Amino acid sequence: MLYFPMVKTTYPSWLPWVGGEPFEFFSPIFNIADMAISTGVITLLVFQKRFYRRVQTSSSLESAA
Repeated sequence: MLYFPMVKTTYPSWLPWVGGEPFEFFSPIFNIADMAISTGVITLLVFQKRFYRRVQTSSSLESAA
């Protein structure tokens, strides 16, 4: 598990409902396997056309002409 707390501070006291409470930016905990799956899915979505190109056969070229 990976934990990346970037900013740890408190809300200003003048804010309604949350004033004075602690605030931590980017506090989720990530699993390395979940990061690998997410990276793979994003890569597939970005490069989808490269992975799934249509291959033209000679019969499809003749029928198109």
